[in-house]
Amino acid sequence: MAKLSKGAKARNVRVEAAQLLGKWTSLAQGHVLMGGNCSCGLGAGSLRIEEFEQQILDYLESKHAASGNAVIRQALYERAGYERGTSGSLSDLLRSIAKDGEAEAASWLSLLDDLHRTLLSFEEVHRGT
Repeated sequence: MAKLSKGAKARNVRVEAAQLLGKWTSLAQGHVLMGGNCSCGLGAGSLRIEEFEQQILDYLESKHAASGNAVIRQALYERAGYERGTSGSLSDLLRSIAKDGEAEAASWLSLLDDLHRTLLSFEEVHRGT
């Protein structure tokens, strides 16, 4: 576990999971314009962000498999209903972490950091920044 500098607050896995669930829920209602910035007024040539959910789950599973993180891989299957390339739910995963994510907090924080960066990139594309 990383040491905290003076004045730094300890991270709360459950709170961070709940915040990411809110971000995902909001973003999943948006879209990404293909070949240009989002104007939020044109729907032609766009994909709903929720259509990327499977790819995000596949990325998380691959990354944590490569690092040997069995806790995360097992959680994806059990908590998110994950099956490579076919099914899974980020919402279910984040809800379960928010509910009882204190055990294995270091593993969850790693996954939440990866997911946070991923969602930020979608947010930037959606805003056109």
